Amino acid sequence: LARGYQTANVLELQRRCADLLDPHNLVTVLEPLNWFVNHGGTFLKGSPQAYALCKAVDSPSCKILFDIYHQQITEGNLISNIDKCWDEIGYFQCGDNPGRKEPGTGEINYQNVFKFIHSHEFDGVLGMEHGNSQKGVEGEQAVIDALEIYKQNDCDGVIGFGGGSSMDLAKTVALMANHEGNVVDYSVNEGGVGTVSYTHLRA
Repeated sequence: LARGYQTANVLELQRRCADLLDPHNLVTVLEPLNWFVNHGGTFLKGSPQAYALCKAVDSPSCKILFDIYHQQITEGNLISNIDKCWDEIGYFQCGDNPGRKEPGTGEINYQNVFKFIHSHEFDGVLGMEHGNSQKGVEGEQAVIDALEIYKQNDCDGVIGFGGGSSMDLAKTVALMANHEGNVVDYSVNEGGVGTVSYTHLRA
């Protein structure tokens, strides 16, 4: 389908969504994805394209998910593009390039990017969507160590980094920080696989 027809379809759908979401103060976000490494051929790939769509929908319920990892690959010039899109950005996702690991492990100058975002008093969400640079036992031990730091320093909360098993571990840290005993005390065995039974835990 030609790009113009695709664009028209997206605008029509987002305007219909806006009619439903606006009265409830809910927000959808449009995420441009890079073609070069992960998502070749997707409709939405650049921040200028997402910005144009949000402006055309003209609703507070239609915003940009500015994924810093994807946009570094697609277009670079991050701070300038964030600045140009600023009034339509509802959410940032963070991951370094190459490899989509933690900020600070790749080529992106996250110190300057975060400084710019902070200077504009962003009050939305910065999501940490990336893998872990530490694998296996070392990565698991890092989570155990984080739980001890949490307990010793009376921290206010836990932020999970990554996805999949790493997020499960972060959730376990957050839950165990408020419960007695060891995580094994709450595990159940399903088909030979040990899992945490979250129904036994109350936040």
